[in-house]
Amino acid sequence: MALEYVACDLHRLEELVLDRCVRITDTGLSYLSTMSSLRSLYLRWCCQVQDFGLKHLLAMRSLRLLSLAGCPLLTTTGLSGLVQLQELEELELTNCPGATPELFKYFSQHLPRCLVIE
Repeated sequence: MALEYVACDLHRLEELVLDRCVRITDTGLSYLSTMSSLRSLYLRWCCQVQDFGLKHLLAMRSLRLLSLAGCPLLTTTGLSGLVQLQELEELELTNCPGATPELFKYFSQHLPRCLVIE
């Protein structure tokens, strides 16, 4: 619920660090997806974030940096959808079980301007 307030009251925010916020859920990400000025989003070790939550992030066209390092519930299928974020410049997937070698190859083909951190 706190993310709803962040999204509504801080709509001009450009960077948000939510590392190790273990109560962040897919619903929380749906609120964040309305933040049109957000350029950098750090969700490292947010252990409840799932593929459904990633779908909300696909609407964030201003996003340039996304860190999902250590998010254990994200699958290869869910992560592959991130190719829709064509303006992404950096994507961190360290210690993300769904990040496979095949996925990194897929990203290199479909997000050629994005630095993908394994």
